[in-house]
Amino acid sequence: MDRVKAVAGISLLIISIILYVYIAYTIPSRVLDDKAPWMHKHVIEFYREASTSRDHVLWYVVGKDLYRSPILLDIVVAAATSLSNLGLVSITLSIILSILVYITTYTTFKEHVAAGIASLLTVTTPVVMYWFRINMYGSYVMLVIGYLTVLVYSIALKRRSMPLTILTAILVSILWITWSSGWFLLLIVTSYTLVLIYSGIYNRYVLLSNILFLLTTIPLNIIGLSRYVTVYHIISYYLLGLSTIALVVLNKVLSREKAIASNIWKLVGSTAPAVMAIALTLITVYYIKPPGFMEIYVKTYRPLPDYMSIAILAPFALVLFMRAGYLSNIVEKPLEYFLVSGFIAGILFASIDPSLAVYAVASIAPMIAYGLERLYWATVGTLSGKIKYLVIAAVIWIIAASLIANAYSSYTVALSKPAVYYGPVPRGLVEGVLENSTLLSILDYVGENSIVVTYWGRSYWIVGYRDDLYTLADDNGPLEGYKLVSRILLSDEYTALGIINNTIVKDRNTTVYILLSEIVSVEKHPVLGTKNAHIGRPVVFRRPGEESEVRFIPLDDAARIINYIDLAGYDTRRYIDKSKATYSFETPLAWNDNMRRTVFFSLLITAINKLGYSAINDVYSKLEIDLADIEKPRHIVFVNASMTYMYTVSTERMDYKVYWMVALYRVELGG
Repeated sequence: MDRVKAVAGISLLIISIILYVYIAYTIPSRVLDDKAPWMHKHVIEFYREASTSRDHVLWYVVGKDLYRSPILLDIVVAAATSLSNLGLVSITLSIILSILVYITTYTTFKEHVAAGIASLLTVTTPVVMYWFRINMYGSYVMLVIGYLTVLVYSIALKRRSMPLTILTAILVSILWITWSSGWFLLLIVTSYTLVLIYSGIYNRYVLLSNILFLLTTIPLNIIGLSRYVTVYHIISYYLLGLSTIALVVLNKVLSREKAIASNIWKLVGSTAPAVMAIALTLITVYYIKPPGFMEIYVKTYRPLPDYMSIAILAPFALVLFMRAGYLSNIVEKPLEYFLVSGFIAGILFASIDPSLAVYAVASIAPMIAYGLERLYWATVGTLSGKIKYLVIAAVIWIIAASLIANAYSSYTVALSKPAVYYGPVPRGLVEGVLENSTLLSILDYVGENSIVVTYWGRSYWIVGYRDDLYTLADDNGPLEGYKLVSRILLSDEYTALGIINNTIVKDRNTTVYILLSEIVSVEKHPVLGTKNAHIGRPVVFRRPGEESEVRFIPLDDAARIINYIDLAGYDTRRYIDKSKATYSFETPLAWNDNMRRTVFFSLLITAINKLGYSAINDVYSKLEIDLADIEKPRHIVFVNASMTYMYTVSTERMDYKVYWMVALYRVELGG
């Protein structure tokens, strides 16, 4: 029987890997998704040609210190010049994760079938498919090594093995400087230490390992191996350090105090480190700004669609797991504790780093799989007659439905187009299948070795797609770049030319482009046809007995106009008349006549006109906007503009076709 179970479990593992690879590798698009993969692609290409960490491609004027980002894995990948598809790294590590989940499940429960089901659940969960597929890559993939580290550490604690403890410290140090959330491991170790303190348990191996972790994390940053230190690194380091001190102090105190006093010391020792760590972190960041830049992701954390069946089955699994007594002795069963703490920490901190949801899935999947298998065998052993077969069928249906629901959702995730295809439009609103990216298409019209003045949130896509282009800033800064972009867009044409010539251009061979983007809604009237394009996407307010009211929300450059005004150092009232806005979301469109003199205004309206439409800003004026000759750009030359259809909004009077528009202009520096 055991041999049959082993064969069945390993077969399920093989099936999980084959199914995962089929979905993750055979997706139709090889264009990178999200934002972070584009940044890492740029860094890899940068290091294959450069030998410095100062990047003037993303931060053209001042240069960006790449060591302030988690890019050490990129340096390793850059050295592997034969690796052209970064997604292969993600797929390889996901296969390893599937195997690790199998090993973890079997180590914990000694059940091969449960281990196979756990592997299947893990790799078919939508959030795992999102982060680990052929068109995704980033430092977050190191969370697989983080999962391995916790497994090794639990074995080290159980066997009281110093060599394995040293190996764990080495892995922690590597993850500290390569994984975007390397601090996450210190939080899990800290929680284990605090639970020991609360339980009144002194563990010498925990003390020694904590000291090793403290010596092999922040000191690596101090000696200059990496400058990627965020506020989360600092607070996790303080937490581990203070909990380690509390563990030593508690050991001295408990041997002298009576029972009641001992309980008080346990409570204080398990809570004080957290309070003190928060206080010390606040003091530290007040005087010393952490130099690290967190990863930037488009994806937001959405628990139910991310976890699917995992979200439904997790509470059942946790209750069964704890009622079975697996947490009754965390000294002898540290892995069981790390599974629970990893799941809880993963679902909590995924709001900070959404990729941590993968860690949560890998932690809870063994418990869910074991619970489902126990339910099946309990049914077989205790019931009889027709009811037995009905319950068995129900249990099999639950297992099959969970796996099928996960696999189908993962397949849907894999088929979805990359974020650069949608731009500022939420994916859920888009109708049909997008065939290309408006932004990437327009970049084909940019000359070689040119500077692109644009909103910094597009920089990773731009330099990731074209390694010969430069931008002034990215999502991490610098403030000087933000101010430059804002002042150029909000100046008149001649002032903008002066700013570009004085602060950006280094020689007469430099070519500068300006790129704008916005959502426009084109009228489709049953009688009058198509003519007007409204700035923003339509929102329809329907009231009983009244005609629908249509308002427009800007989503891209027009939506950021107030932010641009603030960064440029101007008074908002200089360009915005808030009294024109009926709703708060209309404020960025509440222009006054001073806006007509800006580069932003002339380029946006010109692009809409070049596409054959009359531009309308319904908050500024219900009439179409006509550019006077003096308002038309003269030395900022129109290059190209294109629109991609997104969806349609219908009202009683007409339909509105919503498009994502991107426009490109070349700056004539001799002007």
